[in-house]
Amino acid sequence: MARAKKIDRAEARRRYRATLEESSVADGSTAAEVGSATAAAPAVRRPSALDMFRAAARPLDVRSDLAYLPDLILRTRAVWIPSLAVVASGVAVLALPGNSITSLLGQIFVAPPSLAGPFLAGLLAPRATYLAGGIVGFVASLVLIVAILLTPIGQVSQAGVDGTLDRGPIILYAIVVSPIFGLAVGAFAGYYRRFLYLSNTGSRRRAAARQGRPGAKVGPKRR
Repeated sequence: MARAKKIDRAEARRRYRATLEESSVADGSTAAEVGSATAAAPAVRRPSALDMFRAAARPLDVRSDLAYLPDLILRTRAVWIPSLAVVASGVAVLALPGNSITSLLGQIFVAPPSLAGPFLAGLLAPRATYLAGGIVGFVASLVLIVAILLTPIGQVSQAGVDGTLDRGPIILYAIVVSPIFGLAVGAFAGYYRRFLYLSNTGSRRRAAARQGRPGAKVGPKRR
């Protein structure tokens, strides 16, 4: 009688294991594979903000970036789109002087130091973001020079210049400040883009680690 009970229990355990294996196969994996994958999964340490700040930094390679300059200009949108935005803003300022919207566009895209154009260039550039920002800053200085030369002195005198305008210092300021400031803004934009990418990647990895944590039930997929 006792022997028969042992045989029945062994048979019940065998059927139970067979049922688990069938459920695991229906889910596309075996229980052994799930167990090994869980054991092999390394513990994901949450990186600190300082770690991501350091990882987002890139060493400056001027020679390689200069060699990449033709591709940056001709094969990416990092220079053309911001430059077109700068030119369009300058045209809008000349066409609609005194308008609040065009004045705002002129301030952020054209007036030195230009902010929006170089920042957009740094976000769009695959690499050499500082060069993209510097080029767009130079374009902004050219647009400002054209706008100054085409603006009647009478309109400028209403802003407090007393009917006279010395264009020389303004042109020199635009040529010097906008490209240099564009280099800095473009570099910061590229750094900021890499920091955001690392932050989002770390969040996705932590979410994946939580979904695959030990102790999760393995069974057939719900349809």
